Amino acid sequence: MAAPLPLSSRPARALVVWCPNWWIEAVGRTLGSKTPTLLALTRAGRVVAVSPAAADEAVTPGLRIREAQVRCPDLVVLPHDPEVDERHFAPVLRAIEKVVPHVHVSRPGTAALRITGAARFYGGEDAVAEALFDQLGDAQVADVRMAI
Repeated sequence: MAAPLPLSSRPARALVVWCPNWWIEAVGRTLGSKTPTLLALTRAGRVVAVSPAAADEAVTPGLRIREAQVRCPDLVVLPHDPEVDERHFAPVLRAIEKVVPHVHVSRPGTAALRITGAARFYGGEDAVAEALFDQLGDAQVADVRMAI
């Protein structure tokens, strides 16, 4: 049996936080109660994100705008604005950093962090994930998923 690797050569463990429909959630945070239920965000003439209700009407990312409107005549089409995504993801990052510092953002809606030190502090990786779920619930993040 091989000897265990020294701590310095072990690969770092990371936890990834993912908000799967962040672009739609960010628009919802901007528009508040005026957010349409049948919503599609577009860029360069194509759908890039859809609300759950629009997805139920067979509107999917990648469709041309006209095709999406044929599938769902009541669809509200808005241009995707990356600045909205970033602006509304900043409070989510602050919520994550209350639990674990030094978060790496790969794009708004997806962040990664090293979990080894936090796991020692909280008493395990599951405890870190639970603390993050609680913190993100307080930050009113509608849908969040995590993987280690």
